[in-house]
Amino acid sequence: MSARVDLAGGWFLKPHAAPCPVAGWCVLELSRTCATLDALTPAEARDMGDHIRRVSAAMRSVTGCARVYLLAFAEAHRQVHLHLVPRHESGRSEEHTSELQSPYVISYAVFCLKKK
Repeated sequence: MSARVDLAGGWFLKPHAAPCPVAGWCVLELSRTCATLDALTPAEARDMGDHIRRVSAAMRSVTGCARVYLLAFAEAHRQVHLHLVPRHESGRSEEHTSELQSPYVISYAVFCLKKK
């Protein structure tokens, strides 16, 4: 199984590169070359919003996190991509969730959402 999960509308999801500071951290990226959010087509922007919602729901379901942070920097990699980071309540150890960085778990969570 590939670490990359292809999504509708030319988007894909992949786990953050190792070593990852937070288990379950994913990156949502547009397949075509596009450097800025304002250069997205209306359809790409709608798909991005839907993917953010669905991936966030999958992350919360799989990791048990309280919420999902969304980050966009586009400094080192000048391509439209968003980081989705599970955020657990303070004081919770994430050691037992290290297996969540696996692309298999992320792929399965996204697959489950596609079936709904």
